[in-house]
Amino acid sequence: THEQSESAIWHVERAVRISASRAHAIKTRRSNFDQLAVSLLNEKPLTGKARTNVLYGSKNENSAREMYQNIGNVSVEQCGLVIHPSQPWLCASPDGLLMGDGKPLRVIEIKCPISCKNKPIIGSDREINVSYIQKTSTGFLELKKTHTYYTQCQILILYIVLD
Repeated sequence: THEQSESAIWHVERAVRISASRAHAIKTRRSNFDQLAVSLLNEKPLTGKARTNVLYGSKNENSAREMYQNIGNVSVEQCGLVIHPSQPWLCASPDGLLMGDGKPLRVIEIKCPISCKNKPIIGSDREINVSYIQKTSTGFLELKKTHTYYTQCQILILYIVLD
């Protein structure tokens, strides 16, 4: 999240681990594993369009979280960097946890795509305005299983160990 990425400790702890947001690169890699290892160990700062997109998402994350809480009449707790308890080389930074009886019920991962700055992600006619969401044969909306966000969310669920 924006606050986490402003923390030097967050960067230090995350730099020596495989994060949920980087897991898809490992999952889908079929060759050049040395190059992958180097890129994971030497993560470069974002530049250009990627940086613009991330900054836009970070800037809008808090208002998106508040909107989710208001619409769902729920409370979302922010939790910071989570290091997997039995595999400490793995980490995740969920954007929030929906809690119940002191346990996490849902992991919240917020996406604020700049491509939807002036339109909703899902229109009132259920038109999908992003490439990573699809309709199932029964009309439900879901993340595409081949997209990096799907991998990220699956890893977040694993790290938080939801029952």
